[in-house]
Amino acid sequence: MSTITFVRNVIFTVLAVSVAAAAKVLANFFLSARLNQNALLREVNGKHVLVTGGSKGLGLALARLLVKNGANVTIVARGQKALDEARRELQQLAASNAQAPKILAVSIDLSKYDQVVQEIDIIRGEMGKIDWVIANAGSAAPGFLANQLDLEFEGMIHQNLFSVANLVRALLKSAKQIAEDKHIIPGSRTWPISGLSPAAQSQMPTKIIFVGSVCSALSFLGYSAYGASKFGLRGFADGLRSEFAPLGIAMHVYLPANMDTPGFAVENETKPEITAQIEGTGSTLSADDAASALFAGVLKKRYLVCNDVVGELVRVVANGAVPRPNPITEAFAAPALVLAFAVWSLLSDYEVATYFKTAPKPKKASTQEKQK
Repeated sequence: MSTITFVRNVIFTVLAVSVAAAAKVLANFFLSARLNQNALLREVNGKHVLVTGGSKGLGLALARLLVKNGANVTIVARGQKALDEARRELQQLAASNAQAPKILAVSIDLSKYDQVVQEIDIIRGEMGKIDWVIANAGSAAPGFLANQLDLEFEGMIHQNLFSVANLVRALLKSAKQIAEDKHIIPGSRTWPISGLSPAAQSQMPTKIIFVGSVCSALSFLGYSAYGASKFGLRGFADGLRSEFAPLGIAMHVYLPANMDTPGFAVENETKPEITAQIEGTGSTLSADDAASALFAGVLKKRYLVCNDVVGELVRVVANGAVPRPNPITEAFAAPALVLAFAVWSLLSDYEVATYFKTAPKPKKASTQEKQK
């Protein structure tokens, strides 16, 4: 056998095995995306779940699913009118549930830390300890950075990153304040872990879920500011996953693709044509289906949860040093996926270059217009 033939056979074998492994990754993904309703009922029944951005879209869909399964739900948003409408819908849903779950709707500007701290204490006073937190609030206003207003750029950073940080910090502060009034049982552990005393640890949620985006792992033209906020959220979550693990707090990050929600409609108002062109015209997922996918992944104990094929493949490539659901299979799939995304990157760059070469040029001002 010649050297060339040997090398060719090795390359072919590696790619064949890698493609087969990638297919296995997708098969595992489809299995993990199926929501087990009985498992969800066992997990959330009787628990108190806080959902930010809970007045519409994905947040409201998550709240509905939680209430159907017996969870006491607090929804948080800024707009009072939408909150009131969502609260009425959830209360009607709760009335038909034998568990009669409690519903609370609170208007909070999550970008204001002091207000978040104050409202968390009020929520705990009315609803009791918060068992799960789903940080879903956020916004997207795609556009070229050179054209974006300071308010748009800073707004996305604040709403998608700082507001989540404010929420987590407020939960920590509330837990520590409550713990000051509790006595340590003699003979029990007294030293702090990750900065929290045993008493404070008992006051923290046991599960925290951040709603990010595929743009938490992949960004391109039009998503510079949005990608910065979502990459930051992913980095924040990765750090907290390690920091909170000794406390018994499970972290999860949801990386959804485009969803058919009011927020997506607003996003499309500012989205550049070339950005939409690169994204493609694939179908969007309904808010209810996206909510089911989130809980399905969380119940399967996935740290990074996706809701479509492309998102799952992006996740495999950009997983980083955090837990993988199928590390051996994903390792074998890596060569094919790395090659595929290298090609995608080249094609996207070509698409961008071609677009701006062929895009209509602004008309030059006439002599009369210049004189004006």
